Parts: sequence; structure tokens; C-alpha cells
Amino acid sequence: MLLEVAGLARSTFFYHQTRFLAPDPQVDLKTAVTEIFEKNYGRYGHRRIHTELVKQGWTIAKKTVLKVMRSLRC
Repeated sequence: MLLEVAGLARSTFFYHQTRFLAPDPQVDLKTAVTEIFEKNYGRYGHRRIHTELVKQGWTIAKKTVLKVMRSLRC
């Protein structure tokens, strides 16, 4: 009944429910970014953190690092 009132399909509800309960696929990346950021006393931006991640063997774009940092509020 609530879905009818909200005007949502059942499939939309179940899609968002499973997406909400799924584990975060970027957990390792977020921990690596946080470690680098804290190790350098919060002075590194997304460019320097990207460089450090590449040195550690990550294959990742600068904009992805920027998005992760924004989501973490670094």
C-alpha cells in the first residue's frame, strides 16, 4: 500500500533494498586513501594521494580518488 501511495514500483523498492544491504565495493580503496591522508597529517590532496596509490600498485583515476575523498570528507 505504501508503494502505491508513493507511486513506486515493487521492483524499485527491492532494487534499492538489496543495494542498501550490499557491502561497499570500495572499502579497500577508502582505507588506503584514509591511511595516506592521515599519514601525511591531512596535507595531501587528491593528486598526491593518487600518486601514492599508483606507487602502491593501484590502477585508479584521479577523479575517482577525488570522489572518494569527497565522500570521506577528507
